[in-house]
Amino acid sequence: MIIYFLNITEGIWRKFRSSTNAMIEQSQQVGLLLQESINQATNQSLENFIQKYPLISKLLQFLTWISNHPLLGILLILFILILMTSLVRAFVRLIESISLSLLRSPLKWTWLLAQYIFKSISIFFEQIINKNSDKSLIQEAILESQNLEQTRQQRLIEISQKLTRLQIEQGELLEEASKLLNQFKVDN
Repeated sequence: MIIYFLNITEGIWRKFRSSTNAMIEQSQQVGLLLQESINQATNQSLENFIQKYPLISKLLQFLTWISNHPLLGILLILFILILMTSLVRAFVRLIESISLSLLRSPLKWTWLLAQYIFKSISIFFEQIINKNSDKSLIQEAILESQNLEQTRQQRLIEISQKLTRLQIEQGELLEEASKLLNQFKVDN
């Protein structure tokens, strides 16, 4: 009976072992399938992401290049950091100058307005003070125009006298020419 019992237990043990081995193999296959499907889904989503954003691909290539060339990579990273800090400084200076100009502009406009008002007031008072001098300037202009008129009239008189003299001289020359012509006719 013990042999029979041992045979039964050995058979049960074999079945148990074979079923557990089968279950382990099935679980390993399921694990492999699950791992493959996860890898496939991850790879596919990463490929889609890289195709959508090629800059990420370039960045990954750059990082692999840096890992293969560490000294050049460190120098390149330092250069990029220096460049970025200078760009940030330039941007900060730009913002600073813009903000200062925005803060100064109301003061400049106020100063220009005050200057304009003071100039206008000074011009107004100068005009009030110079009204009397303007009257004298007008009188001087009238006298000057009268003098100009007198000089024009004098010049016209002189021109008229010269024309009369020329007319008299022309008449004398015509008489002399006619006398010469008459003598020429008489001689012929």
